[in-house]
Amino acid sequence: MILEKIICNFLMTNCYFFGDDKTNEIIIIDPGGEELAIERRIKNRKYNPVGIVFTHGHPDHTIAGKYLKDKFKIPVYFHPNEKKLIPIEDFIPIKEPESIKIGNQELFVLDTPGHTSGGICLVSYQNKIIFTGDTLFRGSIGRTDLGNGNFYNLVNSIKNKIIRNEKINKNFIIYPGHDEESTINFEIEYNIFRKDFL
Repeated sequence: MILEKIICNFLMTNCYFFGDDKTNEIIIIDPGGEELAIERRIKNRKYNPVGIVFTHGHPDHTIAGKYLKDKFKIPVYFHPNEKKLIPIEDFIPIKEPESIKIGNQELFVLDTPGHTSGGICLVSYQNKIIFTGDTLFRGSIGRTDLGNGNFYNLVNSIKNKIIRNEKINKNFIIYPGHDEESTINFEIEYNIFRKDFL
Protein backbone atom coordinates (compact mmCIF):
# COMPACT_ATOMS: atom_id res chain seq x y z
CA MET A 1 0.00 0.00 0.00
CA ILE A 2 1.08 3.57 -0.74
CA LEU A 3 -0.17 6.20 1.69
CA GLU A 4 1.29 9.70 1.81
CA LYS A 5 0.06 13.11 2.90
CA ILE A 6 0.77 16.62 1.66
CA ILE A 7 -0.67 19.54 3.63
CA CYS A 8 -2.21 22.20 1.38
CA ASN A 9 -3.21 25.87 1.69
CA PHE A 10 -3.65 28.12 4.72
CA LEU A 11 -6.49 25.91 6.01
CA MET A 12 -4.03 23.01 6.15
CA THR A 13 -6.08 20.57 4.11
CA ASN A 14 -4.74 17.03 3.96
CA CYS A 15 -4.16 15.80 0.41
CA TYR A 16 -3.49 12.07 0.31
CA PHE A 17 -1.84 9.73 -2.17
CA PHE A 18 -3.27 6.23 -1.89
CA GLY A 19 -2.29 3.33 -4.07
CA ASP A 20 -0.55 0.09 -4.90
CA ASP A 21 3.13 -0.19 -4.04
CA LYS A 22 3.58 -3.01 -6.55
CA THR A 23 2.39 -1.03 -9.57
CA ASN A 24 3.10 2.49 -8.21
CA GLU A 25 -0.40 3.51 -9.26
CA ILE A 26 -1.97 6.11 -6.99
CA ILE A 27 -5.12 8.15 -6.67
CA ILE A 28 -4.94 11.73 -5.40
CA ILE A 29 -7.49 12.51 -2.70
CA ASP A 30 -8.49 16.16 -2.09
CA PRO A 31 -5.74 18.19 -3.79
CA GLY A 32 -6.56 21.53 -2.18
CA GLY A 33 -3.65 23.52 -3.58
CA GLU A 34 0.13 23.06 -3.65
CA GLU A 35 -0.18 21.61 -7.15
CA LEU A 36 3.51 22.03 -7.91
CA ALA A 37 4.52 20.27 -4.69
CA ILE A 38 2.08 17.47 -5.50
CA GLU A 39 3.43 17.20 -9.05
CA ARG A 40 7.02 17.18 -7.78
CA ARG A 41 6.30 14.46 -5.21
CA ILE A 42 4.63 12.28 -7.84
CA LYS A 43 7.59 12.63 -10.20
CA ASN A 44 10.20 12.10 -7.48
CA ARG A 45 8.49 8.93 -6.27
CA LYS A 46 7.85 7.78 -9.86
CA TYR A 47 4.18 7.32 -9.06
CA ASN A 48 1.64 6.67 -11.78
CA PRO A 49 -1.47 8.73 -10.95
CA VAL A 50 -4.68 7.17 -12.27
CA GLY A 51 -7.26 9.60 -10.89
CA ILE A 52 -8.30 12.36 -8.53
CA VAL A 53 -11.17 12.05 -6.08
CA PHE A 54 -12.81 14.80 -4.05
CA THR A 55 -14.51 13.93 -0.76
CA HIS A 56 -16.59 17.09 -1.25
CA GLY A 57 -16.60 20.26 -3.28
CA HIS A 58 -15.19 23.00 -1.06
CA PRO A 59 -12.28 24.85 -2.72
CA ASP A 60 -9.77 24.00 0.00
CA HIS A 61 -10.15 20.36 -1.11
CA THR A 62 -10.41 20.84 -4.87
CA ILE A 63 -8.49 23.88 -6.07
CA ALA A 64 -5.55 21.97 -7.58
CA GLY A 65 -7.77 19.39 -9.25
CA LYS A 66 -8.00 20.93 -12.70
CA TYR A 67 -4.25 21.56 -12.94
CA LEU A 68 -3.43 17.96 -11.97
CA LYS A 69 -6.18 16.55 -14.19
CA ASP A 70 -4.75 18.35 -17.21
CA LYS A 71 -1.11 17.72 -16.29
CA PHE A 72 -1.44 13.96 -15.88
CA LYS A 73 -4.47 13.48 -18.16
CA ILE A 74 -6.39 11.57 -15.49
CA PRO A 75 -10.09 11.40 -14.57
CA VAL A 76 -11.72 13.23 -11.68
CA TYR A 77 -14.29 11.54 -9.43
CA PHE A 78 -16.82 13.14 -7.11
CA HIS A 79 -20.43 12.79 -5.97
CA PRO A 80 -22.90 14.31 -8.46
CA ASN A 81 -24.45 16.46 -5.71
CA GLU A 82 -21.19 18.44 -5.59
CA LYS A 83 -21.36 19.53 -9.23
CA LYS A 84 -22.44 23.08 -8.37
CA LEU A 85 -19.37 23.53 -6.18
CA ILE A 86 -16.74 22.17 -8.58
CA PRO A 87 -15.99 23.85 -11.96
CA ILE A 88 -14.92 20.65 -13.71
CA GLU A 89 -17.36 19.51 -16.39
CA ASP A 90 -15.96 16.16 -17.53
CA PHE A 91 -15.95 14.25 -14.26
CA ILE A 92 -16.94 10.72 -13.31
CA PRO A 93 -19.87 10.76 -10.87
CA ILE A 94 -19.35 8.34 -8.02
CA LYS A 95 -21.49 7.34 -5.08
CA GLU A 96 -22.20 4.44 -2.76
CA PRO A 97 -21.86 1.46 -3.31
CA GLU A 98 -19.34 2.12 -6.10
CA SER A 99 -15.60 1.82 -5.72
CA ILE A 100 -12.39 3.00 -7.36
CA LYS A 101 -9.65 0.49 -8.19
CA ILE A 102 -6.01 1.53 -7.99
CA GLY A 103 -3.89 -1.40 -9.09
CA ASN A 104 -4.62 -4.16 -6.59
CA GLN A 105 -6.06 -1.69 -4.10
CA GLU A 106 -9.67 -0.57 -3.93
CA LEU A 107 -11.49 2.33 -2.27
CA PHE A 108 -15.19 1.92 -1.54
CA VAL A 109 -17.45 4.95 -1.46
CA LEU A 110 -19.71 5.76 1.48
CA ASP A 111 -22.28 8.51 0.97
CA THR A 112 -21.92 10.72 4.05
CA PRO A 113 -23.89 13.92 3.49
CA GLY A 114 -23.95 16.60 6.16
CA HIS A 115 -20.88 18.78 5.77
CA THR A 116 -22.10 19.14 2.18
CA SER A 117 -24.96 17.41 0.41
CA GLY A 118 -22.63 15.19 -1.62
CA GLY A 119 -19.90 14.45 0.89
CA ILE A 120 -18.33 11.00 0.72
CA CYS A 121 -15.87 8.90 2.68
CA LEU A 122 -13.50 6.40 1.08
CA VAL A 123 -12.78 3.07 2.74
CA SER A 124 -10.05 0.52 2.16
CA TYR A 125 -11.41 -2.52 3.96
CA GLN A 126 -8.29 -4.56 3.20
CA ASN A 127 -6.04 -1.99 4.89
CA LYS A 128 -8.53 -0.97 7.60
CA ILE A 129 -8.40 2.73 6.81
CA ILE A 130 -11.01 5.37 6.00
CA PHE A 131 -10.56 8.79 4.42
CA THR A 132 -13.26 10.92 6.01
CA GLY A 133 -12.77 14.30 4.34
CA ASP A 134 -14.58 16.90 6.46
CA THR A 135 -17.15 14.43 7.78
CA LEU A 136 -15.22 13.24 10.84
CA PHE A 137 -12.11 14.70 12.46
CA ARG A 138 -9.96 13.67 15.38
CA GLY A 139 -12.14 14.70 18.31
CA SER A 140 -14.73 16.59 16.28
CA ILE A 141 -16.91 16.65 13.15
CA GLY A 142 -17.25 18.86 10.08
CA ARG A 143 -18.97 22.24 10.06
CA THR A 144 -22.58 22.39 8.90
CA ASP A 145 -22.99 26.16 8.61
CA LEU A 146 -21.39 26.70 5.20
CA GLY A 147 -24.46 26.82 2.97
CA ASN A 148 -25.63 23.29 2.22
CA GLY A 149 -24.61 21.57 5.44
CA ASN A 150 -26.99 19.83 7.84
CA PHE A 151 -26.04 18.77 11.37
CA TYR A 152 -28.73 16.06 11.58
CA ASN A 153 -27.58 14.53 8.31
CA LEU A 154 -23.93 14.68 9.34
CA VAL A 155 -24.27 12.91 12.68
CA ASN A 156 -26.53 10.31 11.08
CA SER A 157 -23.96 9.73 8.34
CA ILE A 158 -21.27 9.13 10.96
CA LYS A 159 -23.57 6.89 13.00
CA ASN A 160 -24.98 4.77 10.20
CA LYS A 161 -22.20 4.69 7.61
CA ILE A 162 -19.12 4.58 9.85
CA ILE A 163 -19.77 3.70 13.50
CA ARG A 164 -22.44 1.07 12.82
CA ASN A 165 -20.89 -0.22 9.61
CA GLU A 166 -20.41 -3.95 10.19
CA LYS A 167 -17.32 -3.94 7.95
CA ILE A 168 -15.59 -1.20 9.95
CA ASN A 169 -14.23 -2.13 13.38
CA LYS A 170 -12.86 0.02 16.18
CA ASN A 171 -9.27 -0.38 15.01
CA PHE A 172 -9.78 1.29 11.63
CA ILE A 173 -7.57 4.33 11.17
CA ILE A 174 -9.27 7.59 10.18
CA TYR A 175 -7.46 9.93 7.79
CA PRO A 176 -9.42 13.21 7.92
CA GLY A 177 -9.43 16.25 5.67
CA HIS A 178 -7.67 18.37 8.32
CA ASP A 179 -5.52 17.70 11.37
CA GLU A 180 -4.09 14.37 12.47
CA GLU A 181 -5.27 10.82 11.96
CA SER A 182 -7.36 9.00 14.54
CA THR A 183 -9.13 5.69 15.09
CA ILE A 184 -12.76 4.71 15.31
CA ASN A 185 -12.15 3.68 18.92
CA PHE A 186 -10.73 7.11 19.82
CA GLU A 187 -13.77 8.86 18.33
CA ILE A 188 -16.18 6.61 20.20
CA GLU A 189 -14.38 7.40 23.44
CA TYR A 190 -13.39 11.05 23.09
CA ASN A 191 -15.13 12.86 20.21
CA ILE A 192 -17.00 15.86 21.64
CA PHE A 193 -20.04 14.93 19.49
CA ARG A 194 -20.00 11.22 20.36
CA LYS A 195 -23.36 11.41 22.16
CA ASP A 196 -24.94 12.62 18.92
CA PHE A 197 -23.64 9.82 16.72
CA LEU A 198 -23.46 6.81 19.06
